[in-house]
Amino acid sequence: MKIKFFSLILLFSFNLYAKERIITLSPAINEVVFALGKGNLIVANTDHATYPAESKKVPKVGGYFGVSLEKLISYKPTLVLLQKNNTHLAQTLKRYQIKTVNFSISSLKSIKDMILTIGDKLNAQQKAKEIVKNIDTQLKHLKHKKRDKTLLFIFGASGDLKRPMYCAGKDLYFDELIDIAGYKNAVNFTKTQPVGLEKLLFINPDVIIIADSSIAEDKKEDILKQWYTLPLKASKNHHIFILNKIYQTMPSDRIALFINDLAKVLRVD
Repeated sequence: MKIKFFSLILLFSFNLYAKERIITLSPAINEVVFALGKGNLIVANTDHATYPAESKKVPKVGGYFGVSLEKLISYKPTLVLLQKNNTHLAQTLKRYQIKTVNFSISSLKSIKDMILTIGDKLNAQQKAKEIVKNIDTQLKHLKHKKRDKTLLFIFGASGDLKRPMYCAGKDLYFDELIDIAGYKNAVNFTKTQPVGLEKLLFINPDVIIIADSSIAEDKKEDILKQWYTLPLKASKNHHIFILNKIYQTMPSDRIALFINDLAKVLRVD
């Protein structure tokens, strides 16, 4: 009798999650659902959801802020996963009685909470815990005693020193990673913002990390040579590093790969 009852419970659980029809409106959230082994439940995502490869075959409902409500509803989702900057859309979907979950993924804790929450909702709690444990393991490898040096994270440098470069402020998890690695953020910006060359020279960081996936591997050395001509402490000590993997600015389960890459290049002392 107990075996039969247990079998019924398993069957009910399987049917419950098999019927789930998910739409992911963030590339990071989309990646997490696939990493949890539940990608088959995704009936639509956005134009920017390109990883893993199966994501490209999933029907699209628009971009970050250009989601087609008509398209979205046509896929009859039972659950829409989105970021908190899409609050207006979430409120609209609520009127259509479509269940939504909003995530903030700007801090390390919020990223891990997002993974665990999705794991809980999709009956993939164990896998979610494993992913978070791997992130924590990589953070331990990154951890370093205080170095009394400054570090600057730059996005979208593309090798052109004349263009404004976005620098990580206090609003993103990059600031936390700087601290964990034992450095001090070279800027005190409340929010990530662009700086020009003149401002960069004034900031004069000890270490610079350029996270830009548009930089080809065979172009890295040429770009670094340009940077080394600048009168910067980081240039003088050749402590400028280019990280050009696409996942290195993606707050998903693949943040563990980024932290590992970061730990390797920051072994400069």
